[in-house]
Amino acid sequence: MQVSELDTPPDPGQDQEQELNLDGVIATIDAAPVLEPEPAAITTASSAAKSTVAGAHHHLHHHHPHYHPTETSPLLAPSISRSRRPFQDDSAINDDGDDDDDDGSSHVATPLFLHGTSRSRFWFIFSQVLMVQFMACFDGTIMASSHPVITSYFDAANSASWLSTAFLLTSTAFQPLLGRLSDALGRKYLFLGALVIFTVATLGCALANSIEEFIVARAFCGLGAGGGTALGSIIISDLVPIERRGSYQSYLNIMFGIGSALGAAVGGAMAEALGWRWEFGIQFPPLLVCLAISAVAVPDDLGLVGETRKTIMQAVREFDTLGSVLLTSTISFLILGLSLGGNVLPWSHPLVIVSLGIFVVLFPAFLYVESLAGKPIMPLHLITHPPRANIIFANFLAAFLANAIYFNM
Repeated sequence: MQVSELDTPPDPGQDQEQELNLDGVIATIDAAPVLEPEPAAITTASSAAKSTVAGAHHHLHHHHPHYHPTETSPLLAPSISRSRRPFQDDSAINDDGDDDDDDGSSHVATPLFLHGTSRSRFWFIFSQVLMVQFMACFDGTIMASSHPVITSYFDAANSASWLSTAFLLTSTAFQPLLGRLSDALGRKYLFLGALVIFTVATLGCALANSIEEFIVARAFCGLGAGGGTALGSIIISDLVPIERRGSYQSYLNIMFGIGSALGAAVGGAMAEALGWRWEFGIQFPPLLVCLAISAVAVPDDLGLVGETRKTIMQAVREFDTLGSVLLTSTISFLILGLSLGGNVLPWSHPLVIVSLGIFVVLFPAFLYVESLAGKPIMPLHLITHPPRANIIFANFLAAFLANAIYFNM
């Protein structure tokens, strides 16, 4: 006996279907059975939710101790989901992920430049420091190719070596002294003083009437140029966070290379085309501009954060006077002996022998004095402990080779 589909009893395990005919459109609605959850499943889900909330709560309090959520607080702390702001330095974020704020009430991005210096003010300062670096290096090597013209003008061929020696002697000897003095007296006024000396001495070179006047002016040029480059680099280090200091130092190094190369390359051409006086006179206007910018833009208290400016007498009492005298004397006699020997005088000349002999005596004495000084003019650990000692030695070799090339082209 055949049983039709209509006679087949419905399967209780299958879903029930209900057909609705609405204007010829058949819509099928699945009536899914409503399943009651098992008590064990409810218990397991509740435990998992509590564990998740507890873990998130622990994470928030561990990494964000200042975050206290309320009933209306968002699920995630704002400091978790916020992105880093433009120009924000890594040092602005603590290990806990928050900005460095004393009260924890606001988040202030670390400034691009220190001591409250604005972007425009910094670039005024930095541009003139770059110009001073260029002018000092240009002036330092300009004698390499122009000294024959100058010595011929004054009829003083035997004094040719002094045109460069006088500059390098004062530049080398006084840089450490000015750097140490700036720690006590501040950067700005020593920097301005160095620029004034550099500017006036450059004009003196252009107006010199004798070889003696020219050599004295060159010595003061070295003092001003050495102080300007050393203090300019220190000023930039004071204004730029340490994380970005290398980038700005690289620009100073670029100016050093360009100025040194151009001074040695075009000095002779300028002396022949324009006259040797103009190769110094042309430096005067840019140096005046740098002097004016420095007087206005460089902060007065730079280098004195956390301290008060000392008087001249206080600075002298705390200054490593004996060490500075020994350093200056040691460098002076070394350069004097090496410059005169084989150039102006024979190596067997008494003046050359005495100069080098004094250097041999003073150098160990200088090292001994510096090892006992409270604030040494030249801390010995800088030249005895790597990696700083390696860097200083590499710079010495680079300068040695560069000057050997400049003055023997």
